[in-house]
Amino acid sequence: MLLDVLTHLVSLDIVWIIDLILGNILWLFLFYTAVHIATDGKKVVLGTIILFILAWALMDFELAASAILFAGGFLGIYYITKIAFLGFFEKMPGIGKNVILMSEIHFLATFILFNIVVAA
Repeated sequence: MLLDVLTHLVSLDIVWIIDLILGNILWLFLFYTAVHIATDGKKVVLGTIILFILAWALMDFELAASAILFAGGFLGIYYITKIAFLGFFEKMPGIGKNVILMSEIHFLATFILFNIVVAA
C-alpha cells in the first residue's frame, strides 16, 4: 500500500489521492485522535502521517514476506501471552525497568513462532 501511495503521489494523481482520503476518512480521524491523545496535541498532523506510513509499510511487509501479522489468530495468541509475559517480568526486580524491551522481544518471538508453526 505504501508503494501505491508513493507512486500516485509522484505522478500527482489527485483523483486517486482524494478517493483514498475519502474512502478511509474513519481511519484518518481514528489515527488523528490516537496521535492527539498520545502526544498531548503536539505535532498531531506529522504524527498521523507517520502512523499511516508505518501502517502501510507493515501491510506491504506482510504481503512481501507472506507473513501473518494482522490475522485474528495471531493477535489472539499475542495478546493472551503478552498479559502473562508482562505480568511475569514486570515483578522481577532486575528486569522491571526493561519492560519495553522485553515487550518487543516478546512480539518478535511470537511473530516468528506463529509464522513458522501455524502459517507453514
